[in-house]
Amino acid sequence: MSSAAYKRLHKEYKQIQKSPVPYVEARPNESNVLEWHYVITGPPETPYENGQYHGRITFPREYPFKPPRIIMCTPSGRFSVNTALCLSMSDFHEELWNPAWSVATIITGLLSFMTSEEATTGSIVTSQSTKVHLAKQSKHYNTYSNPVFKDIFPDIYEKNLAELEKQSKGDASSGSNRTQFIMGISRDSRHKRSATGAKRAQYRKKRKFELGRQGANTKIGPKRIHSVRTRGGNQKFRAIRIETGNFSWASEGVSRKTRINVVVYHPSNNELVRTNTLTKSAIVQIDATPFKQYFESHYGVTLGKPTADAQEVKKSRAVQKKLAARAEDSKIDPAVAHQFNSGKLYAAISSRPGQSGRCDGYILEGEELAFYLRRLTAKK
Repeated sequence: MSSAAYKRLHKEYKQIQKSPVPYVEARPNESNVLEWHYVITGPPETPYENGQYHGRITFPREYPFKPPRIIMCTPSGRFSVNTALCLSMSDFHEELWNPAWSVATIITGLLSFMTSEEATTGSIVTSQSTKVHLAKQSKHYNTYSNPVFKDIFPDIYEKNLAELEKQSKGDASSGSNRTQFIMGISRDSRHKRSATGAKRAQYRKKRKFELGRQGANTKIGPKRIHSVRTRGGNQKFRAIRIETGNFSWASEGVSRKTRINVVVYHPSNNELVRTNTLTKSAIVQIDATPFKQYFESHYGVTLGKPTADAQEVKKSRAVQKKLAARAEDSKIDPAVAHQFNSGKLYAAISSRPGQSGRCDGYILEGEELAFYLRRLTAKK
């Protein structure tokens, strides 16, 4: 296992302990940090309410540059048991993987996908009553039919055991068996055609928050953000102009706020490059100074060309000892190190400036950086 993967997963475990993900408990296997296990508690007002779903996330040695494999072990009526799931953050779609994503991001996305009705490889179609029944049986399955669950989550196992024994004695109160009907606020059928192709009767016009809107076409410049009301009384924040963003350095596990200089490549069309339009997946050049300052202070190693007025700072023995211990982890991608000479780094935007009002992303490294360098060279 690479030291980068170990450091990243160890750091993410501390972060999850500090800020747990709602309805999810996640822990690494003590004998293999690349193997994580999670327990999802079914959210209220869903067919999975009070259900307990155990699963496994297997990370590759190249993490965070390659996505993990995601499996669910408890029958849920939503996913096949012990089958790899095809999700945007799983190993089925390496081209969609974002190195800035973490374990918390993965399990949050899995929970969101589970409560939706979207089909994918590894998902199954069952009735709502089946999902409700399996939710009631999930704790029994994890306790008596899932030996791995006891080893990874002994505290939850003991709690389940006490609860099931209490139920078997008839002490638990019996709930009603009435069927629950779940309704959403969406009324999309009014805007679609019927099965025969005929238009449905339009008895009122669309409301303001249902209308399609022109793209924000965010440009690089002094910060200017408009708020827009959306469905349910919520708001979107449309960045009309923005010139800074938070960018992560995945191999180092740090992020810094820095200036965005220019758009150099866009997967959609060259017009967005010419006009310096910021959208998700755009490749930009950012100021390398904040990352250079972090690296030099953390490892005591000079990156790029030293400045003419640079003076050597005396360090105490304690600091020298600390920097020497970090020296073995100071190696970075040569292509990234070369960019520090110019003071600019290639980065990809992962947020949607026209919806969130932020322009955040991650520094390109490894194969992804090599791919875009080839594309940029081909353009010339």
